[in-house]
Amino acid sequence: MRIARAGGLAACWALSALLAACSDVTLKQVQAGPPPPRDDKIAVEGRFCTDPPKPLEFPLRVLFIVDTSQSMNVTDPAPPTCTAMMCFPRRGEAVLEVLNAYPGGNGVEYALEQFGSSSAILTQDAMMQDGFTADSDLVKTRLPSLSMGASETNYEGALRTGYRILLRDMMKLDTTARSRARYVVIFLSDGLPAPVRDGFNTPELIRAEVKRIKSLEKDQRLAEVKVHTVYLAGPNTPLATQLQAKELLADMARDGTGTFRAFEPNERVSFFYLDFRAFVRVFALKDLVVDNHNARLSAGKMAVDSDGDGLLDSEEVEPGTDPTKADTDGDGFSDLLEVRLRNAGFDPLFPGDADCRLPDQDRGDDDGDGLRNCEERFLGTNSRLVDSDADGLPDAVEFRLGGNPVASDGLTDADFDGAANGLELRGHTDPTHDDTAQFSKTAYRYDVREAFDTTTPPGQLCYDFTVENITLVPVRNAAVIAEEMGMPVTGGEPAGANTIYLHMASAPRDSPEDYGNHRVACVRGVFRGPENGRAFDLKLPANGRIKLLASDFKKPAGQPGDDPMDVFDPARDCRGP
Repeated sequence: MRIARAGGLAACWALSALLAACSDVTLKQVQAGPPPPRDDKIAVEGRFCTDPPKPLEFPLRVLFIVDTSQSMNVTDPAPPTCTAMMCFPRRGEAVLEVLNAYPGGNGVEYALEQFGSSSAILTQDAMMQDGFTADSDLVKTRLPSLSMGASETNYEGALRTGYRILLRDMMKLDTTARSRARYVVIFLSDGLPAPVRDGFNTPELIRAEVKRIKSLEKDQRLAEVKVHTVYLAGPNTPLATQLQAKELLADMARDGTGTFRAFEPNERVSFFYLDFRAFVRVFALKDLVVDNHNARLSAGKMAVDSDGDGLLDSEEVEPGTDPTKADTDGDGFSDLLEVRLRNAGFDPLFPGDADCRLPDQDRGDDDGDGLRNCEERFLGTNSRLVDSDADGLPDAVEFRLGGNPVASDGLTDADFDGAANGLELRGHTDPTHDDTAQFSKTAYRYDVREAFDTTTPPGQLCYDFTVENITLVPVRNAAVIAEEMGMPVTGGEPAGANTIYLHMASAPRDSPEDYGNHRVACVRGVFRGPENGRAFDLKLPANGRIKLLASDFKKPAGQPGDDPMDVFDPARDCRGP
């Protein structure tokens, strides 16, 4: 047994020596393979629906400017006998006919102006000031005033008074309602303007007043302003005078992009050749924009913005701001705004550099777009509009990601990388740097399809959507810090949560330039990896998909609806971990 064992050992030594003599191979450490790809992507899918159209959202205003000069006693006298409780001349009956066919209310309002040498508004608004009223019965009680003719025919003065009433009403409407408002002006007379003198009541000046009224359409961003004119021929009016009056009134209608109509003596007067319907239109999708508040593209990859203020955590080192607080000095202005406007005197560490003190007026968010009212003052955006430039992109998204919230620059390519700003903002890439090489890895991918099924509510359009390739980043929020300190985590966002907002804008289908109706939804996802001291990656939801229902899209908090549960509350309405 011993001999055999010894011989075996000798053979092993001999074999070892032979291998060493015959080979110069040295042992090398095997290189580890590349790390597995980070599982940090999620997708959001679901359905949203546009708002049902409401008449109040599409105001219709009708202003009657009616001649009650002396000549009207002959041209359009009141009936000699009256069998009804009230009866009027032809022009009064024509107004009454419209009031009966299209009663005031649901966005429809009327104003009645009479003019001779001077002008008078016969209707009052809810504040008892001269203006438009939704009370058709009130307008009817003013119609007898049209039966009494006196004095001359001051066209220019009447149009100036009409302009003042129109502008006053327009200024009462909020910006969105104003953009959908339609104004119909009906100017009726039986003759030429009087008195006419140099610099007053000339055809040129009268037409200039009509053009000024028409200009309100563009100046106030209205859906429409039209000035229609009507001529009533008198039984004994000379033909030359008739032709001259008709020519002037026809020119006025052309300037007001309206219609001119002449009625012969004793011919029944009717305004039903005009369109008095309000523009109640179906809303269609204008834009869908997804925005991870805690991630922004930097140097080709998504980097962390823990407090969601628009400054990456790495960018908060130089100014000394707190990456876990959106407003380090608590003065009401975000760190992003103060850092960007440092040359204008802002200091993100000094709370006394600007005025944003009043809790509602300054620190409120009237439109619910994510920017405080005081911030919108300095940015030049409208604190009553989610999307001030009507390009479909919310003001706060444009400001945070490098767009221009006060100019419709969606088709502009600011960084000359071949991708328009609007495409980059929707893709959550950087419109200020050439990053097209990373698009396939970083850009969000949208698939939006109109839904055709029986579940769509009447008068609305619904869409099914999927947004993929949304990158989660390892956020260092309050819950993460509490964990690191061994403190209990109670309430608030989950540790490492990314808050992702989905902004949906809809607009009348035939008016894409409309400011739009807006709804917002929110999801949360978590990614925690080596940056958080973990040995392995953690992603929530684990399957990487979050589904939303149409009911998850709410009105922005600054725009309360009839139902409080339909107003967005991030603490209640964010879906996910």
